[in-house]
Amino acid sequence: MKEQKARQLVVCLQADSGQVFYASLSKLNDFQAMLRTTYEMEQGVTLFLMPVPSDWTGGAFSPQQIRDSEQRMEAQVNRRERRGMYHIRIRSNEQQEIVERVRCGLFREDRLTIDWVRAGKVDIYKLSGRLGVQSVLRLQSTLRKHPEDHALVLLDLTHITWIAGSCMGMFYTILKESREQALVLGILVKPEGRIHQVITNSKIPEVVPVFSVYEEAVAWLLRTILV
Repeated sequence: MKEQKARQLVVCLQADSGQVFYASLSKLNDFQAMLRTTYEMEQGVTLFLMPVPSDWTGGAFSPQQIRDSEQRMEAQVNRRERRGMYHIRIRSNEQQEIVERVRCGLFREDRLTIDWVRAGKVDIYKLSGRLGVQSVLRLQSTLRKHPEDHALVLLDLTHITWIAGSCMGMFYTILKESREQALVLGILVKPEGRIHQVITNSKIPEVVPVFSVYEEAVAWLLRTILV
């Protein structure tokens, strides 16, 4: 198997020790890569990897920043090829979700905050934290209580740190139900990362438009009452 030439600077977090270090990542394919670093690791350790931003000025990254990054990858060290070079296996979204559920448990999955604000004719629900099977039911309860005389609703997911792919079917059903109750919905997500990927790869865009720019989302909602 030949290693791709492209290398990427990543900041890494060793899950068990909390140690943060930097490395050069060279992907072999979607799920395997070589990691070059002066940091010493044992076989089998779990790593969280985050691409270093292009505008990085040399400041330190905290473990929480790495864990919460939408571009975070999770990997396991398979073996050390030679000093300073490690073969790692990158976990798929599905594998990460299984590990996360086991690691955090059902109760932590439900750590979702829903804040409401009214901006003119648009009601905005700002979701923060983790969106899983239990917490998406809380969102359903919130939308069912939404006043009928304020039909324009924007779901702001830009502060969601983790989303379970297993709840997308339920999320889709809830949004479809809300539309049938005459709510006009839009979803706002960050333009990159796993949250955007999970949402756009689901059936959700079939029933609710997904935006990455706040002004565009609000403008679309307002146009629905002007036409």
